[in-house]
Amino acid sequence: MVIGISLLVIVNEQSTREKMFYEFLTSRHTVDFSVRELQSVNDRFFLGGASQEQHLTGVKFAGRMINSLALDHTDVTFELKVGSKSKEFVINRISAGNSTAFNVYIPELRIEDARYAQIEYKHSKVHFRTR
Repeated sequence: MVIGISLLVIVNEQSTREKMFYEFLTSRHTVDFSVRELQSVNDRFFLGGASQEQHLTGVKFAGRMINSLALDHTDVTFELKVGSKSKEFVINRISAGNSTAFNVYIPELRIEDARYAQIEYKHSKVHFRTR
């Protein structure tokens, strides 16, 4: 009986470690800027056409933010995080079901460290139409 309990504890510890490792990877690397296909940012927004290039002393990130909802968003604020560096950026308007281009420059960053990033939606004003 004791052997069965010990085995159960070991399996639970293993599962917990794997789950924590998976959560760490997914929270740390939301998007891959070397991939141009659609990538999920959260349950509302997707990133398409992602790219990055060395610019001055840092890296310029570009792409199209896609609004998957049937609501218009204005003054949409996101935060782009790469390692210990981050930069907030604002997209003036992303209409329902459409996309809007963005460019973000983060200084003092090497291109070799800029493949993976986290994009976090902060806030926006939501607009909808009624008949």
